[in-house]
Amino acid sequence: MITDINELDDSTVIEADICIIGGGAVGITMAREFANTHLDVCVLESGGFEYEAGMQSLYVGETSGVPYFDLTDCRCRIFGGSTYRWGARGAPMDEIDFKNRSWTPHSGWPVSLAEMRPYYERAQKLNGMYSPFHYDERVWESFDIEPPVFDKEFFHYWGFQFGKIIMFGSYYREELKSAPNVNIFLNANVTNIQSNSVANHIDYVDVITLQGKKSQVKAKTFVLASGGIENPRLMLVSNTVEPEGLCNSNDLVGRFFMEHPTTPTGTVITSDMHKMCDYFSPGQIGGRLVETGLALSEKLQETEKCLNAVVSVRPELPESEASQVFIMVVWDFMHRRIPENFIKKIGQILKDPFRVAANCYRHVVDKPKRFNTKSLYLEVRIEQEPNPDSRVTLSDKKDVLGMRYPRLHWDLTEMDKHTMKVAAEAFGRECERLGIGQFIMDDWLTSNDLMWSPELVGGHHHMGTTRMSDSESEGVVDKNLKAHTMDNLYIAGSSVFPTAGYVNPTLTVLALTLRLTDHLKAILKQ
Repeated sequence: MITDINELDDSTVIEADICIIGGGAVGITMAREFANTHLDVCVLESGGFEYEAGMQSLYVGETSGVPYFDLTDCRCRIFGGSTYRWGARGAPMDEIDFKNRSWTPHSGWPVSLAEMRPYYERAQKLNGMYSPFHYDERVWESFDIEPPVFDKEFFHYWGFQFGKIIMFGSYYREELKSAPNVNIFLNANVTNIQSNSVANHIDYVDVITLQGKKSQVKAKTFVLASGGIENPRLMLVSNTVEPEGLCNSNDLVGRFFMEHPTTPTGTVITSDMHKMCDYFSPGQIGGRLVETGLALSEKLQETEKCLNAVVSVRPELPESEASQVFIMVVWDFMHRRIPENFIKKIGQILKDPFRVAANCYRHVVDKPKRFNTKSLYLEVRIEQEPNPDSRVTLSDKKDVLGMRYPRLHWDLTEMDKHTMKVAAEAFGRECERLGIGQFIMDDWLTSNDLMWSPELVGGHHHMGTTRMSDSESEGVVDKNLKAHTMDNLYIAGSSVFPTAGYVNPTLTVLALTLRLTDHLKAILKQ
C-alpha cells in the first residue's frame, strides 16, 4: 500500500516490525525483498510521485572547500530518490578497493569482494543490467574491436554497463502497491530519531509534513537509508539524549565524506579520433550501452603510493552538436521532464539530421556512435582519499521544518592530486609506446600545490559519512550495517563505504542492501 501521510489524522502513531527511512533505491529494494513475508514494513519517503520544488527545497544546504554542486541539484526528494535522474551506469568495485592498503590510511572494508560477488549478481537484475557480463578485459570478446594492449604493469581494462531500469519509483510502484505487508508513506519527513535514555535503542521517529501534520513511527528495527548527506544530518540533529548526535561519541558521524573527483587532465592527439573513442565507448551488449576505462594496476598503486583511478578518452563536442543534443532531449523525456529550451534544441537537431539518423541506426545495431568531434581529452576519475576533514556537519540555519541545514566541506588532499598525475602520466607513456597518440598534460596538474582544474567535478556520489568498520573507534556501523552503539538501528547506502573506488556506487549500494535484507530476515526470523 502507498499512502500520502497527509491523509492520516494528526498525531497518528504507526507501528511496524521494520521502519525504513528513505524511499530511494535502497528503501524500494528492501521493501521488495520483505514483500509478502510475515513482517510489517513501513517505508517513510519525504517526497511524492512527482518532482516538487517545495519538497526539493528541504535539500538546501551550505558548502565549503573544493567547489561543489548546489546541494539541491545533486539529490532528488521524490519516491525513487536519485534514480529519478541517474543513468543506471554501474560496475562492481575492484578487488583492491576492499583491501587494507598500507599506503592508504583508513582503507579496508570488513567484507571482501568474494563475499560481495553473489550480491552483485542479484543487484544487476534490479536495474536491468545484462548478465552474464564481464567487467574485466574479457568485455572485448563481445565487440569487433581490437583494443590496444596496454601494459598490465600499469593498467587493466574495466567495463561499465548502463542498466535499462532507471526510475525505481515508477518501475516498482505497482508491485509495492499490491504488497499486503508493505506500507509506504509519501510526504513523510523524518525530523528526529529518538533513542532511549541510555542511547542504545531507537524507540521511535518523529515525522512531519510540509502541511504541518505530525506522526510518530515505532518499530522493532529501523533502517536509515536517506543518502550520504541526509543520513549523517539526521543523526546529528537527533541529539535529545546525546548532545553530539546519535552514535557519535567518537565524532565520526559525517566525517570521511567522499566523492569521485573527475576532471579533464590534458589533450589527446591522434590520427583517428573516432577509433580512439571506440576504445572507451565500443557500443552495446544486449541493448545496454557499454563504456570501458583503464584502471590503475595494483602494482602501480603500491609503487607510486597512490589511490585507485580510471582513465578514459572523451570527445570534446560543440555545444550544439546535433546527435548529443538529441540524446539530451531523449534523456529528459525518459525521466518525464520537458527539456529546457526545447524549441532551440529541435533547431540544433535539424541542422544535422543525417548524422542524428545515422547514429540512431548505429545505436540499433549496437555500434559506437559518430559525433562531430572537435578534439579529445583525457578524463581521470579517482577514488578520493578517506579524509576525516572532508565532512558533513550542521549549519546554524534551519529549513521550514525546523531542521538545521547540512554543511558539506569537501576537502581533497595531496594524495588525490598525486593519483591524478600518476594516472595521466602513465597513460601518456603508454600512448607513445603503443604509437596510438600523444598526450599533452594540462598545466594545473604539473604544479606541486593543491590547485585544481576549474572543470573538476564530483559524480553526485555521496559516500563515507557513516563508514563501516570492525571497530567502534574506526566507524559508525559494523559489517552487517548495524550501528555499533545501537541494538536496532541499521544504516544503508553509500554512506557506509569505507573507501570509494572509482566505479559508480549504486550497484555496490544495491548489493549491500540485498546482503542486509538477508541478514535481517535471518535474525528477525529467530
